[in-house]
Amino acid sequence: RPIYYGTTVSSETYHGLEGYFQLEGLMFRIVPREGSRQWGIGGVSTTTMYNNVMGKYRFRSINNPNVYIDENKTRIISNYRSIFGRLANALIDEGKKDSALTVLNKCMEVIPHSTVPLNYFATMLIEGYYRADNSTKAVEYSTILMNQCVEQLNFILLHAKKQDQQWLYGDLQINMAILQELYKMADKYEKGDHLKKVSTEFERFISMLQ
Repeated sequence: RPIYYGTTVSSETYHGLEGYFQLEGLMFRIVPREGSRQWGIGGVSTTTMYNNVMGKYRFRSINNPNVYIDENKTRIISNYRSIFGRLANALIDEGKKDSALTVLNKCMEVIPHSTVPLNYFATMLIEGYYRADNSTKAVEYSTILMNQCVEQLNFILLHAKKQDQQWLYGDLQINMAILQELYKMADKYEKGDHLKKVSTEFERFISMLQ
């Protein structure tokens, strides 16, 4: 029987086997040959993973605005987004852009930003849209994520009390990292008005931190 690791277990339990991991959905399968990393730990079995993510898994009620999603559940759901992103980008690596777009659109349908705000894990989805030649969707979601970061950074740097800012330092770092990632992607793939907007905001906060 195959041996599996859950994607959410601690890396301390890998015991050096991660080089033999093959992602098949929400679990890694240990295979008898060492593989290369594809958008994260282990390789990606795109056929098996596509069948699981698109056919077998049921992402129920996440897109229901009447369902309360607390902080812990949000972290788990973020992992779901990561799974969609890895599958989409692995499909693009195989030249299957249409399938990748189907995966990305499915993710945004079952895990919309209206019920689960975008976070760092969403950057892989945005890059997937860029790489699958759908810059319209990439810029749309990049803009949403950028605006979230701007709102949070404005609060931390302009409105939070000095004694509270030290407790918000982790949030500051994460939001700056997201803006930097959005800038890198826009500079690589878009090179237009969106790049200018991201660059302006990123440089504004950099100057505030100096």
